[in-house]
Amino acid sequence: MRITQILKLVLLTGFLSGFFTAHYTIEKDRFTEKEIEEAEKATPELVKLELEANRGNADAQLELFKEMRAIYPKEALRWLCMSADQGNQDARHILGSIYERDEHIWVDRYFVRKDYQLAYMWYSLGGQMDGEMLRFFADRHLNSAELSEAKNLLREWRPGQYERDLGLVS
Repeated sequence: MRITQILKLVLLTGFLSGFFTAHYTIEKDRFTEKEIEEAEKATPELVKLELEANRGNADAQLELFKEMRAIYPKEALRWLCMSADQGNQDARHILGSIYERDEHIWVDRYFVRKDYQLAYMWYSLGGQMDGEMLRFFADRHLNSAELSEAKNLLREWRPGQYERDLGLVS
């Protein structure tokens, strides 16, 4: 991520949230005046994006995830999950890949546990994998009992469950 993109995020979160004001104050001194100017010009677009995301726009939520994932991964993951909950197929596919991969940043940082059953569920909900690809995924990662449980998770899935699954609510 380019330094100006990082600064844009620091500025965005600094302007919109008291929680991140300290980050803004600390990080601002690390950048040149030109980088600060460039970031401040881009900030209104990020503010609009966050406002749209807060209004429930699934595409804006996905874009906010992409903007924030390197700096604030847990907050970014929340936006991704909100987008997936509303049916954004790209967000659902990304969630499937997060649950599938060992090396993913959220698995590494323990925000998410690797879980092939949840990966199967999100890939299924995402609709980007055809039946043959889902069977290949299942054959590669799930035994028959695990596949049965994954299909049960899929049948029982309801919007909002991601918060519980990720430990974002108690």
